Amino acid sequence: MWSLPKPQHTAQETYEAAISRMRDKDLHAVYRSATGTVTAAAANYAAAAEQGLAHALLGEHFEAGAVTRKQMITLYDDRMAHPKGPARHIYNAIRARAPYDRCPSCGHRDARTLDHVLPKTKFPALAVTPLNLVPACHECNKRKGNQVAASAETAAVHPYYDSFDTDRWLHAAVEQDRPPAVRYFVEAPQHWAAADQARARHHFDGFGLGALYTAQAAQELANLEYRLGRLAAAGGADGVRDFLQENADSCRHARLNSWQTAMYVALSESDWFCDGGFKLG
Repeated sequence: MWSLPKPQHTAQETYEAAISRMRDKDLHAVYRSATGTVTAAAANYAAAAEQGLAHALLGEHFEAGAVTRKQMITLYDDRMAHPKGPARHIYNAIRARAPYDRCPSCGHRDARTLDHVLPKTKFPALAVTPLNLVPACHECNKRKGNQVAASAETAAVHPYYDSFDTDRWLHAAVEQDRPPAVRYFVEAPQHWAAADQARARHHFDGFGLGALYTAQAAQELANLEYRLGRLAAAGGADGVRDFLQENADSCRHARLNSWQTAMYVALSESDWFCDGGFKLG
């Protein structure tokens, strides 16, 4: 759940770019007639999102005037998302907001697509609104689908408006087994609003982050075994712990709620792991 800077392109310029260079003059006129409606819808959406109320918006209030729902979806698919679409440069600019080209929802896979925060099938007037489009990997985009939150507790975390990465909420625990494993869980700060604590858990569960991060940690543990064995031979459990704490500090500096940060903190705090539990067999 990474925060991202808001796109620089406005809803109006994006819409006008998308409907530009249409050969069918009559169709272009229909799209042109909805410019004000699309721009107003974007402003209403931004105002609600700023207050954390985007989830409360109703799709019936976000139709695109004379432009049908199907036409708005086609506008996004063929003229913005398509590699040769006239608004593709804006699509690329939004996707480039993802740090290290990583999906802000999982923080792991490549952000190769854009996801509609409010689905274009239900909020057609927002189909090409930049503030409604966030970088995403294919898996997270697919998992989210066309879901619309039923409550504040299940509202999607919005990378442009929410700040869930300033406090630590992602934690991990070491499973004392052979081979050792790392289990991830959410423990949001108590000073967070109850709805935001629930949203963090909903995000973690909905995107399957526990299984994803545990799998990543398993590979990292395999990579570490040889190094930790050498450290243990030279300095015992304290040598192992010092190394793990240093890695935890480094990862924390880069990203507070990364799976790596949570993993190294948990490993460094586990006496069992530092005292030889790191051995895979």
